[in-house]
Amino acid sequence: MTDAGGHLGTKYIAFSGVLDLSEVTWAVYDLPGIITAARERQQNCELPQAIRFEMAPDDLPNSDLLLASGLLQYLDQPFAEFVQSLPHRPTYIIVNKVALWGRPKAFTIERIGAGRVPYQIRNRPAFEAEIAAMGYVIEDQWDIEGLGHVIATHPWLGQSQSAGYLLRSVA
Repeated sequence: MTDAGGHLGTKYIAFSGVLDLSEVTWAVYDLPGIITAARERQQNCELPQAIRFEMAPDDLPNSDLLLASGLLQYLDQPFAEFVQSLPHRPTYIIVNKVALWGRPKAFTIERIGAGRVPYQIRNRPAFEAEIAAMGYVIEDQWDIEGLGHVIATHPWLGQSQSAGYLLRSVA
């Protein structure tokens, strides 16, 4: 299982309280600074030893499931390219907290603490067409109430929506 943008293994920690993950290889892929901090915390026994932390796609194990929860708005490459960079094409992909709307895609800046990061809002029909072009079908989808955003400097554009998808490979 590859948890892309998985930070310090927060999803593993949350799910391990309700699911038996003892036979799951859980690999977190994130930015080098996050992975370095995670590995240090893991060495200090502050994070579970069962989580594998990787900063390069080539170092990830073959996984049939890709979890990308909260990743896509920050991803600095097309989603299809990211999936192609993985060492193994996952059979299933769960994307969650995807910022979408009916307008053309837009980029803005999000404030996270004292920092600012680029933030992408995707066009929903174009994103769903990208999924199909990748050779995946949408098995399920859901909207996440309360996670939409209004760009403060452009309020007339309206609010984005936050959504999730379960994708299955058909290629």
